[in-house]
Amino acid sequence: MKLQPKTSRKRNRRKHRHQEMKLPNGYGTIRVLSGNRRNLYWVGVNPKLSEKGNYIYDCLGTYPDRITAMEALMEYHKEPYNLQNRNITFEEVYQAFFVDKYEHSKRSYSSSSRNSTTTAFNNVAALHPKDSWI
Repeated sequence: MKLQPKTSRKRNRRKHRHQEMKLPNGYGTIRVLSGNRRNLYWVGVNPKLSEKGNYIYDCLGTYPDRITAMEALMEYHKEPYNLQNRNITFEEVYQAFFVDKYEHSKRSYSSSSRNSTTTAFNNVAALHPKDSWI
């Protein structure tokens, strides 16, 4: 009688999807959106708790792949900014600057300094309606 080598039987194993590493608490989230999209990955930051107990995120943007989304999230955390001010115009930025510098400052400025700042702003009238992020 001849001995046969034992053959291993193939088990019915499920193919495991590659799981991404978990991000730290409070860092933000990357989600995969459903459907046929160009930018499949959604990035959210600044989690806040709603009245119902769910988390609400501010949208940082959508990106075509996970690597790009992760890079955007890391770039945001290098220098976090207020997402509510994304669509502010140049004129609104100037108005906030002028009030902060000349009206709420402890230091008093001369009228020529105020006039110089106003004239410089008026010289770039083409930039007034533009978003500050462009």
